Formats: sequence, structure tokens, C-alpha cells
Amino acid sequence: MLDRLTKINIYVLSRPVAITIGSVIFTLVAATDYLTPYELNLTAFYLFVILLVTWNCGWRWGLGFSVLSFGIPLVMGSLVGNPYSEPVYFYIDNATRLISYLVTLALTSQLKSQHEREKDSARLDYLTGIANQKGFYEALSVEIARHRREKSPLSVAYLDCDNFKEVNDRSGHKEGDRLLESVARTLKAHVRKTDLTGRLGGDEFAIVLANTDRDSAVNAVDKLKRELDALMSAQGWPVTFSIGLGIFPGVPASEDEIISFTDKLMYRVKSSGKNNVLTDEFAAPVESRQTSAAMRESRA
Repeated sequence: MLDRLTKINIYVLSRPVAITIGSVIFTLVAATDYLTPYELNLTAFYLFVILLVTWNCGWRWGLGFSVLSFGIPLVMGSLVGNPYSEPVYFYIDNATRLISYLVTLALTSQLKSQHEREKDSARLDYLTGIANQKGFYEALSVEIARHRREKSPLSVAYLDCDNFKEVNDRSGHKEGDRLLESVARTLKAHVRKTDLTGRLGGDEFAIVLANTDRDSAVNAVDKLKRELDALMSAQGWPVTFSIGLGIFPGVPASEDEIISFTDKLMYRVKSSGKNNVLTDEFAAPVESRQTSAAMRESRA
């Protein structure tokens, strides 16, 4: 049991767990505060509870525990007496504690907000603002889990910008960056909010079309390619697009298997003349097909 507790990361707790742990610790601290002489200062332990709850549950919960941490010792001191020579010193001391609680609350809330912003930015491509490889793979793993659970259709497109190097060589890297930003904006503008768009490196992009069967995916990608072609023509960029579209009726083993499958489709397009879309259906592993068949039989 002790070994399990030592492995708990107190800064990555769900709200119910954090509130439960915070409440237990707070109760123990308050009981100790009541049973020990008033000279024993337990402010540091109250601060720990406030920090724990604020970080995991937000400033409102932190404020609640701050008020409790201030109020309970104040009530106990008023009821059982205190050793101060002047009553005003008792209230000054408690006011000082309250200020320390509120400062801890404010700093913890600010640090948490900054931490979340940096965490999100670490998953975004610095140039285009869409998901980078890390963010894309994390989101894709969530989509795979949902695909397994709900048996919903899943399609993934892998896109490469043909002749992109020519733009960099002729017009410079700033123009190439502008092209990539424009591609990303077009992708985001012409997919659903539930779909995922990511830049996997260089001039390669990927799109996850959630709950999309073969016909719908083909129509969506064909429309997307027309929009991209029109954009390149309007800007005078000599770029076309090779796209591999994978349809996944079965459950893939991993994110790498999905990307590998669609990446190979894309490279088949490039090796056969570029500027096209190649669609193929992923064959689920034998175990997955057997499991699906067994589930269908059990339902019947």
C-alpha cells in the first residue's frame, strides 16, 4: 500500500481524487492543530493542501480550502484561547496566514495556467499552428481507442506537397513557409471540427476523418484536393499534391501502423507520377477479425 502511495503524482490527479486526498490531509492537519498547543504553527501543512487542490482542481476549490484553512484555526483560537499578550496580535497573526494562503492560491493558479499553455504549445507546429507530430500522434491514439470501443469508421489521409523544394529554391524559404501556412489554413477550413489535422514534418500533412466511411472519405479528400489545387494556381505556386487515403474498418494495432499504411499509399502516388489520390482499405489483423466475428455471433 505504501509503495502505491509513493508512486502517486500529486500534480496529475483527477478532481475527485485531489479533493479526497486534500480533504483527508486537511482533516488530519486540523485535528492536529486542535490537539496541540496553539504555539505549534501548522501553516505550512495548510499551504500544502491549498497548493494540491488549486493545481488539480482550479482556483475556486483552492479558495474554498484557503477559507477553511483560515477559518478553522481562527475559530479554535477564539474558543480555546490563545497565548498572545494582546487580542489584536491574534487577529494580526491570522490575517498574515490568510494573506499567505491567498498568495499561494494566486501563484499556483498562474503557474498552472502557464503550464497548460506551454503543454498545449508543445503539441502545435510553430509555423502553421496545427498539431505537430507529437500532438497528432497523441490525438490519433485517442481516436484509435474510440474506434475500438465504438467500432466506428475511421479514415486517414497522408498528404505530400509535390515540387515544394522548387518553391524554396526559386523564391526563398519565407515563400515556402507562406505556402505551408496556406496549406494548413485550407486543410483546417475544409474539414470538420471533429477531424484532426497535423503537420508531420517538412511538407507532409495528415488528416484523421473521424466516423467517415470510404465513400464519404473519398468525397471529402477529392474536394480538399480541388481546394488546394485552386489555391496553388491562384498563388502561382508550382505545387501539386500526392495523397494516400487509408480506410480503416478494422482496428489497427497502433498509430505507427496507420501512418505507415497511408504513407506507403502516398509514396505509390509519387512514384507513379504524383498529383493524385490513392485509396486503399486496411486489412485488420487476423486476431481482430476473429474477435469481431465472435462479438457478432455473441450478439446474434
